[in-house]
Amino acid sequence: MSIDLWDIETLPPETKKYLVEGDDLLAKFCAEEIAIESSRPTGRVFWQRPANKFAQSKAELEADIGYMISGESIRCFHYARMTDEEIDLIGKRGIVLSSAPFLKERLDGLVAAQHINRVQADQIYAASPLMTGELYGRRDGLFWTCAIPQPVSDSGVERLLRIWGGEVASWTLVDAGASFGLAGIGKPRILEIEIPISTAMEGRAAGTIGAWLVARRMVDLGLSDYQSGIDVYTDIALPPDALLTVHTEGDENFMAMANGYPSSYSN
Repeated sequence: MSIDLWDIETLPPETKKYLVEGDDLLAKFCAEEIAIESSRPTGRVFWQRPANKFAQSKAELEADIGYMISGESIRCFHYARMTDEEIDLIGKRGIVLSSAPFLKERLDGLVAAQHINRVQADQIYAASPLMTGELYGRRDGLFWTCAIPQPVSDSGVERLLRIWGGEVASWTLVDAGASFGLAGIGKPRILEIEIPISTAMEGRAAGTIGAWLVARRMVDLGLSDYQSGIDVYTDIALPPDALLTVHTEGDENFMAMANGYPSSYSN
């Protein structure tokens, strides 16, 4: 079973036990942070912020948790507008990484289905961020997900659900693909993907996730009231069984994402 990062009950028993044993350390760390901030001078004077004497132990806890879950997998969410044919293809081929050849293959599929014509496909392909290196961020050879569910109304995913092809297809188009009809192709989907921690983020995910789990524990304990999301990518193609399920617009759990679904999630 994969780990849900927001749900401590899905951690391996020994990892959960070790994390909970760190509660006193986290309380001391947060109390020290408050004490340090309260000592900050009110005037405009140079102030060397003292080190938190519990910071090293907290960092060790994060590293230990990361190591303990490095052989596990996590449930992640991929938001996209996709055709039925593309969903069927994932069921057969698994998760394919973003690349110029794969974008061309997808555009060829739209031409074959008469969603767009050949000229339009070539224009979309030529304008893709994949043609500009990392000028618009790193996408080539990656498959991006978020490890925390987001509601479909969230500004970070709304555009991905509204326009076909994701950022590699429409990010650099002047009208976000409106003139090509990309908003009318396919349906909004949320894919649940199981990603091995050991291969995520080029093998560096365990440390990041360990730190995130500790931060989440601080929220659960009432020691902190804010935690950011966590984006996770894989640079290794995943087999078909990595696709856990697909939620399509109109499905009950699509609209309930992060607002009742998953049932264990609360923001």
